[in-house]
Amino acid sequence: MFEHNGIILRHAEESDLERLLELKNESWFGTHRVTIQTMEAQRDWWAKASRSVNDYIMIASKEAVDVGVYKVTNIDWINGLGDSAHDVFKESRGQRMSYPVLSAGVAFAFSVLNLRRLNTEVLVGNHSRKAAIKCGFIHEGLRRGVRVLNGEQIDSEVFGMLRDETQVFNTPPDL
Repeated sequence: MFEHNGIILRHAEESDLERLLELKNESWFGTHRVTIQTMEAQRDWWAKASRSVNDYIMIASKEAVDVGVYKVTNIDWINGLGDSAHDVFKESRGQRMSYPVLSAGVAFAFSVLNLRRLNTEVLVGNHSRKAAIKCGFIHEGLRRGVRVLNGEQIDSEVFGMLRDETQVFNTPPDL
C-alpha cells in the first residue's frame, strides 16, 4: 500500500475485476455506445496484467472508500518511462477526486517505481486534462482522430512529465 495526501493506493486484486469491468465498459460506452468487454475477456486481461512486471493497476481509496483507479503501464525500466492513466468510479465523480487520484499515482510512479518520465493522454474535452496540468504534466502534442463518437472523430492531447519537474513532491508522500 502507498499513501499520498489522504489517498491510499493498493494493488488491484481479482475481487476488483467487476468494478474495473464496469468502469471500462462505462468509458467505452461513451465512445462506442456498446458494452465491449465481457467478464470472460476481463478475466483473460487480468491473467496477463496481474503477472506483468511492466504494468501496475492500483485501486485508490479515501477514508476506506474506493474512489478510483490509477494505472502505470508499458513501463520501460531501462529508460525509466511509463504511461500514466486514471479514472474515478461513477459514485465518486463530482467530488473533485480526479486530481488526488492522479497526484497519488504520480507520486507512486516516481518515488516507489523510481520512474524518470510519465506520459498521459486525454481525449479533447475530458475534464482529466485539468488534473494532469495541475499535477505538472506538460502539453506535448495532439493526436488527431484517435476515437470516433457518434460518427465524429475525437482528438487526444498528449502530456508528459519528468520526475525532476513535478510539483507533486512539494509535500513528501508517506511510504
